[in-house]
Amino acid sequence: MSLHVPKADGFVTVIAARERSRAVDPLFVVEVSEILKQHFESYELIVVDNGAPGGSFQGLVPLLRQYPAIRVIRLSRSYERDTAIFAGLDAAIGDVVVVLDPAIDSAEFIPDLVRKVRAGHDVVYGVSTAALHRSFWSRVGHRFFHWYVRRFMDIDIPLNATHLIALNRRAVNALTRTKGRYRHVRQLSRRVGYSASAFQYRPKALEERGLLEALNLAVEIAVSYSRHPLRAVSVLGLAAATLNFLYVGYVLAVYLFKDQVAEGWTTLSLQMAGMFFLVFLTLVVLSEYVGRILEETREDPHYNVMEELESKVLVVNAERRNVTATTVDEAS
Repeated sequence: MSLHVPKADGFVTVIAARERSRAVDPLFVVEVSEILKQHFESYELIVVDNGAPGGSFQGLVPLLRQYPAIRVIRLSRSYERDTAIFAGLDAAIGDVVVVLDPAIDSAEFIPDLVRKVRAGHDVVYGVSTAALHRSFWSRVGHRFFHWYVRRFMDIDIPLNATHLIALNRRAVNALTRTKGRYRHVRQLSRRVGYSASAFQYRPKALEERGLLEALNLAVEIAVSYSRHPLRAVSVLGLAAATLNFLYVGYVLAVYLFKDQVAEGWTTLSLQMAGMFFLVFLTLVVLSEYVGRILEETREDPHYNVMEELESKVLVVNAERRNVTATTVDEAS
């Protein structure tokens, strides 16, 4: 005789979002739906179609007639993964929200993540127990970047952190209130200041970014969340200015106390080369910030939704609908 396991109370939202132009497997949607049905009284599954190849989302349409509480949000084109995740966060209504990548994360961890959030943690982020195989320079750059954001940006993210994350409603509201154009879930969830806890697990697979893509993302995060690069260049420029001031004193001393002054072509050339290096380095950093300011002032939407598909049954348990929905039904 099997024992009946009581379902957890509350409302759970699961967001399935993939990287650019990657389709969500319908079998994964079925797996998540079955797990949610087994463990929770009220839930919803939001699938974000992040510009997947034409027609790939059609495999999800039959599931909308078979399974309740599924919503498919089709974005108009492919966006960065964090943008797709925020499209799901903006639409989520659960008091606990779990974000996962269908190609990397297993649905079996959803109940454990929800329990950990309800135990008192605002943010629970996944940390892979399997190390990602990287080249030597990729490992060096990865470790340097994590040290940099921890030291200068006060964002402590483990080296093997994945995009698996669970948040309570307070943390979700804090993230969605962020209006900047560049929003990264892992970084923002650590910056909001709420309690966080790691969830150790072994992903189904690990995806490695290309070196140039990883470098571009690192620069984007550093410039978007901190003024430190600009401050570092300012300090460097001040030091160079001080050295030049001392060098002026040296030139005057030579002119006053030395009878014959040799041609200073080498010294002058080195000085000019050093100054131009600092000038162009400063321009590079300033250009990054000016570019961000330009995009922020354009006020373009973070993403555009082409259409939204829903299950025939949106409320899993009709007796547990919210007051507003019940009132509308009775009024009609």
